[in-house]
Amino acid sequence: MGWSQSALRAANRDLPHLRIYAQAHVGPPNRIAFVVVHGVDEDRDRRRRVRAEASDLLERLGYAVELEPERDVYEVAPRRPVSAHDELQML
Repeated sequence: MGWSQSALRAANRDLPHLRIYAQAHVGPPNRIAFVVVHGVDEDRDRRRRVRAEASDLLERLGYAVELEPERDVYEVAPRRPVSAHDELQML
């Protein structure tokens, strides 16, 4: 999640408050139900595009991003870089 958020922030420099987290299904650790996007204000179309980008990045990393009805979920926050050096290393 941290790498995906760093990549999204680098690709969307005009969104300085961009943050993501996921809701993951209880079960295998590579199953994500939904990606939540913050910092896009009221622009629904942009939020959807950023969510699609995040989902694509996570799928490239081996995660399945799909809502499975009637399954419990929990929130997964990204491990954010603590310094600019850490962020460059992630990218």
